This record gives sequence, structure tokens and C-alpha cells, in this order.
Amino acid sequence: MAASKGLDRPLSEAIEPFPTQELVPYEPSYLSGSSPRSTPSGPRTRSRSPGPDVRTGGDPRCLRPGRPGDTQRNLQVQTEWSAVTYKNALLPVWIAAYDYAGKPYRFLVNGVTGKVSGKAPWSWVKIGLAVLAVATILAIILANSN
Repeated sequence: MAASKGLDRPLSEAIEPFPTQELVPYEPSYLSGSSPRSTPSGPRTRSRSPGPDVRTGGDPRCLRPGRPGDTQRNLQVQTEWSAVTYKNALLPVWIAAYDYAGKPYRFLVNGVTGKVSGKAPWSWVKIGLAVLAVATILAIILANSN
């Protein structure tokens, strides 16, 4: 989860996961000559919320097929969180933002896996010209093959 308040959560979650099992302890030399986009925040300012199954009470362990009986009624799940810990980590993410036709676009790249998330602008004129060019080339090939 991004500590930055300026990143759109779905956009940043789309480039996960990061190989956190390979993390090494922080050293100031890692940021020599550059600075992080934002100061990491602690659990009080930005904590990972429980997953959708826990928030809605639909714990998959309780609702999965194979439970005795055909139906379950009045199922209530109470989840308690205790001893929640966290560690800040510096993860390589490239962020690009640009304007196209007066509309802003942003995309993120996971610096480890290369996974990309974001929305690209569509130019229907260019798409139409590309389709027309392919159709013309196919027509020429078909005309010359007969």
C-alpha cells in the first residue's frame, strides 16, 4: 500500500505484488541523490484496511462450499485485530503524469516486475486510420494474389 496521499489506491494496488520476502534493511545511501515522493506514514495515518471479505462479514472460511447443511442462516462473523505491526519499505515505483487533449493521465510502473497500471488516452482518429491502413494493405495483398 502506498504511503503517498497523492496516489489513487486502485492504481497503486494494480501494480502489486512486490517481492517483499527479498527486502533488506534500509540504508541512507539508497536514496543518495534523490528523495522519496512522500514521507512514509505510520499505521495511525495510513493503515491497510481489512479485505472486502472481512469488512462485509463474508469470511470465505465460513461461506465456502462443503460446510454441513444446504444453507447457512444468521451467520455472524466477528473479527478482532490484535498485535498489528507494520514496517515501512521503499519500493521502486515509477510515476508518470501527462496531459493529452486537456485531460490529465497518470500511470505507474512496478520497478521490480514491470507491471503497469493506468489509463491511456484513445485517439479514435488514429485508431480509424490504423484500421483503414491495415484494410488497404490486405486488399492490395488479396488483389495481387488473384
